Parts: sequence; C-alpha cells; structure tokens
Amino acid sequence: METSLCPITGSSDSTPLLSVPDRFHPEKGCSWSIARMNPSGLIMLNPRPSHAELECHYPHSGYSPHLQSAHSLAERLQQAAHRLLLSRRAAVVLKGLPKEMSETRVLEVGCATGTLLAQLHRKNGLKRENLIGIEPDMDAAAFAREHYGLKVLDRAEGLQMNENGFDRIILWHTLEHIHRLDDTLRVMNRHLAPDGKIILALPNPLSYDALHYGAYWVAWDAPRHLWHFTLGTLSALLEPHGLTISNTSQWIPDTLYNTLHSEQLRSISNGKPHGARNIPAALVHSGRFMLRSLLNPTGSSTVIYTVQNTR
Repeated sequence: METSLCPITGSSDSTPLLSVPDRFHPEKGCSWSIARMNPSGLIMLNPRPSHAELECHYPHSGYSPHLQSAHSLAERLQQAAHRLLLSRRAAVVLKGLPKEMSETRVLEVGCATGTLLAQLHRKNGLKRENLIGIEPDMDAAAFAREHYGLKVLDRAEGLQMNENGFDRIILWHTLEHIHRLDDTLRVMNRHLAPDGKIILALPNPLSYDALHYGAYWVAWDAPRHLWHFTLGTLSALLEPHGLTISNTSQWIPDTLYNTLHSEQLRSISNGKPHGARNIPAALVHSGRFMLRSLLNPTGSSTVIYTVQNTR
C-alpha cells in the first residue's frame, strides 16, 4: 500500500469523503478510503495499492472489459450491450474528423480485448495498420491480437514516434486506473497529431446515481479506480501539459449499468438478498437518472471529454 500526493498541487492535505466496499468482494466487509484533496478538490483513493499490488485486484472472471466469453446470463447481457453500443462509441471517437478514414491513425489506451479498434477497422474503414492498442492485461491483449489481428502493446513506452501523430487517442474508462497520470499525459501529448483529439470517458462522481447510492455507487470501483474527476479537477490536471477540454457530452448507457450494479452492491453489503425483485426498482431509478441527465448533462453517470492541445 502507498499514500499518494495530489497530482494537481502536490499537497498531502485531504478530507475523508467515503469508505467504500470492493464491488467484487462486498461480503468480506473490507473497505477503501476515498478522500477529497485540498485545495484542488480532486477525489481519489488514498491510501491505495501500489502498481505491483493492483494486478491482483483485477479478476478475470466478472471484470467486464476483459471478458472474452460469457458464462452466465449477466455476462451474456453485458457482452450483447457492449456490441450494440460499439458503433455509437466509434461515432463519438470519429466525430469532427477532418481527414479520410483510410488516413486516420488511432491509439487506444486500455483497449482491453480490442473490440472498439476492431469496430473502427471493420465498420468504419480505418486501416488495421493505423490502429494501435495499449493493454497491460496479457490475456486481453493476446485476445485482441489473435482474434482481430491488432497491434497491441503492454506499455505506452513501447510507442514509436510518427511524424504525423495520432488523430485520435482514446482513453475510455482508462485514465481513472492509471497510477502515473503526468507521465501518461506527457506521452499522449507527445504522440497527438497537431489537430488531433484525446477522447476521455470518465465516471462522474457528481452524477445523479453517485449521489443517490453514496458509498455503494459501483463506479467508485475501489481499489481499481484511483481517481474521480470533475470538469474542474480534470481541467487543472490537463493545463500544465498544454491540454484543454474543448467539449463535454454525456454517455447515458452507463447509467443503467451503474444503477443495476449499485442496487446489487448495496443489498449484498447490507446482508440483504438481491434478486429479480430488485430489478424493477433499479430500472425506475435508472430511468429517472437518465431523464434528469438529458436535461442536465452534468449529472450524467459518465462524461465524455474531448481534449485538444492548445500550444
């Protein structure tokens, strides 16, 4: 375990915010501390597992980004929803692209099993040789290589410089997992094309579902999620790197996922049975959260940030 300083100010001063369970093992009763750093306001896990210790907290069974085959109804539903949303995610990534698809270069950090990159190649016409993924999980990376023929590196340090850079760099629910934020942003900026964009999808700790479920909000996902950004704290983190947020939008589908799993986490953590009878309540809550998010995007469960270099 290690204690971390605020990556924005370097301060160690913090205010305890929440004590949250591990969503994969709530029955064990262990908890993780979420703090708000002063004076930046950044919400983060502190203390946290070291980089070496964190690997054991990523279970291959049940961790949806790394699923290669479904063994239960819940996993089959997750994979079906994931496939249905791939085209929409691809559209978000490619929005405003000023060049031909065949010339577009894309890097995805945390590409998992490579499904989004494969979608960009198969359905959107991007050349496979112009797509690169980074994925530290060896099994997920091997799946992406073997099934989709993608080039997948285990670390960003393995990237080779290209004079044109990447037109899009994707971190879809990835930045919150990364220990060394400044090092990662420095590398991403170095490999970004002059008119390129970084697409960040991040859980929103100010969302309606986060406020409703409190410590049982599944997207705290301790100890895998190390950071929880708002528009203000993310802007402050990006600014020293010459990066700025040019657009924000909501990603509504995550509201349903987070609500269903937060209901389950709350029930199990409190020693109550969880079953089919809990689903109607979750659906009612998620519908309410989605509607409110449409009216007020700042309350969305996930926020998509478009980031550009301003230097």
